[in-house]
Amino acid sequence: MSHVRSFLCFYKEPVNLEDKYLTQFQMPSNCSEYITLHIEKFSIIPEPLSKLWNLQTLVVETKSRSIPMKANIWKMYRLRHLNINAAIVLNPKWDGEGGENLQTLGRLVPESYTTKVFEKAYNLIELGIRGKLATLFSAMSIENMALLEKLKLINDVPTDTEHLPRLPRPNSFPSESQEADILENIP
Repeated sequence: MSHVRSFLCFYKEPVNLEDKYLTQFQMPSNCSEYITLHIEKFSIIPEPLSKLWNLQTLVVETKSRSIPMKANIWKMYRLRHLNINAAIVLNPKWDGEGGENLQTLGRLVPESYTTKVFEKAYNLIELGIRGKLATLFSAMSIENMALLEKLKLINDVPTDTEHLPRLPRPNSFPSESQEADILENIP
């Protein structure tokens, strides 16, 4: 498989993979620039993906609401597009020199949107955040992301007692010449 540039995984019927199979996921580190996985129930993004130094695009489509990311995105130096329709949970202790090539990062849980994200992934063009947005707005800052064109916020953990606060101050967004706000409020 040393010459494989793309790896696509599709099934007509939903597939349930157990963690033991995902942690055994092995591919040569020099292959696959593009990986797409369509899996009904997905419990983790496996750590061995961190070793795919040539990986530029990872797309995961699943019905899971959130997924812990075991693969360290800060060690995936060539990664440009991380597009996952579930909210991904990043480990705040991770370190590495990667992130500057990231252009698409979707979607994070609000707790994973930290200073580290906008310091390392400063070339983001698209950013998605999904979860309880009330916890996000008090600390949200995207002013350092001058290239950001699309921000998608999905509030899908509403509570009866807590109201969604207003969007961040206008000066928190990049310059007015860029479109940067889409807000979905899912009951």
